[in-house]
Amino acid sequence: MIFVLHVDGEPAQAMIDGRLLIIPPNELFEVPEIRGMDCNNNGPVEYLIPDKLVAQKLIQHCWFHGLVEVPMVRTRGGVTSDVDAARASARTALETAQDTMLTKYVQDQQERVARDNKPAIAPSPPLVKIITKRGIDLKRDFNIDPPAWNIGKSRDRDAEFEALKEAHDKMTKQFDELLGRLGDNAEAAKKK
Repeated sequence: MIFVLHVDGEPAQAMIDGRLLIIPPNELFEVPEIRGMDCNNNGPVEYLIPDKLVAQKLIQHCWFHGLVEVPMVRTRGGVTSDVDAARASARTALETAQDTMLTKYVQDQQERVARDNKPAIAPSPPLVKIITKRGIDLKRDFNIDPPAWNIGKSRDRDAEFEALKEAHDKMTKQFDELLGRLGDNAEAAKKK
């Protein structure tokens, strides 16, 4: 029995020998052994990929989720695992993976701008999550100014402006209704 764990916000997915394995976050995932059929000169042959090798491939493929193997300890009462230590290790692995992805992106884009004299490419969705989570300003912190990144920010501003405009229109309508009611009450009081 081999278990893996990660603490990323979304499930980790990996294709191992044509099988999609989905590892939910913050849960122990028992790594299966994979059995399959292959064909060679002697005809069909059954093969087995042991769970230890599948776990190694999962950790290799899902490194950016901070996937780690949960240590299992045999005791007289059976097998136990230290889930708290595995969670701490997974958090550290996730932070390291995020640092690695961010550093690689920044270096590649700075090199692209300086050496190739081309504009920086906008970050991928996982990098956008890291950048927004850490409150990084690409222009201020790294002197990277991807054109599509600014368009995305202006789209966000446009959406925010539209929401404010709708709220303003709604409040104006409510204010007009209130003034209308006050005016009707004032006329009714004059008639009495």
